[in-house]
Amino acid sequence: MRKPKFVLKFDGKDVTETWGERLVSASVKDSAGWEKDSLQLSFNNAGEALDLPFPETEIEFSLGYADGEMRDFGLFYADSIKQIFPQNTVEITAQAAQIGAGSSKASMERMKEKSSREWTAPKTLKECAQTIAGECGLALKFGASLEGANMPPECETQTNETFFSFLNRAAKVLKFTVKLNSGTLFAFAPDDAESFAGSPVEIKDSEISSGSFTAKRNDAYKSVSAKWHDLETAQLYTETAGEGTPVFEIKEEYSSQSAAQSAAQRELAEKLKQTKTCEFSAAAKMSVCAEGFITLSGSTFNALSAGKWKVSNVDFKLDKNGLKMNVSAEFCY
Repeated sequence: MRKPKFVLKFDGKDVTETWGERLVSASVKDSAGWEKDSLQLSFNNAGEALDLPFPETEIEFSLGYADGEMRDFGLFYADSIKQIFPQNTVEITAQAAQIGAGSSKASMERMKEKSSREWTAPKTLKECAQTIAGECGLALKFGASLEGANMPPECETQTNETFFSFLNRAAKVLKFTVKLNSGTLFAFAPDDAESFAGSPVEIKDSEISSGSFTAKRNDAYKSVSAKWHDLETAQLYTETAGEGTPVFEIKEEYSSQSAAQSAAQRELAEKLKQTKTCEFSAAAKMSVCAEGFITLSGSTFNALSAGKWKVSNVDFKLDKNGLKMNVSAEFCY
């Protein structure tokens, strides 16, 4: 078995040596999209020998193997310190310091400021993303399949909302992903995702200790409705895609009939598609990351489980049994 290794720092001070021998377990979750990563640490504090940190302590955490395969998960802030008696165990929970690890504080604050703006010029999605990235001091990496895509009419107005919220609203309509990492704003559609994430990580059936694979047709909704405002009559109308009940109602209101129709049709297609998902535990591979890709191979995999999958989230856990990962993913092809 490969020997696990971790590095732990509190407020910039390396405490790996003093805390390492008392580690009970460590769990760090790499989450997709705008969801913050999280960290949970548990230590044996028999004899009350540990100098406990306080909430808001800056925690730096790296995890991997002694042979050199390490991954730096960045900066966290402790939000809970719990001491449990009579076991005298210390549990620390922490959240990533910010969405988009590695980005400057000034960039993050600008992305989270509420503002209002008309985005009719520039009009393309790329021009809008370039403007936002430039104003926030970020680089931009833009998916080739989104080149030339216009901002949807319902997203041409930003009203007292953050750039985070504004871009997520556009992403929901146009079905693309926005992500911030290491000072770069990413915008990419499913067709671009592999070139952004790099080569898939191969996981063999012999490396998986347990898991489940599920195929399901999402037919909970028979139709989808979307509302739009007629500016000339000041009336609110509804467009529907599909037939029957129950009906899924899109919360956003659109500025034209065609925009509402398109939104309803896109959402219905999304609701009715067949999905395959998986959850499994395996020996940790530090290159597996949220929104990256994996391939599952081996003679025990069948048509339901073999193939290429996009990772939704991955939870790395270190305890007395070694270093494992728990992966959730959705099938690509």
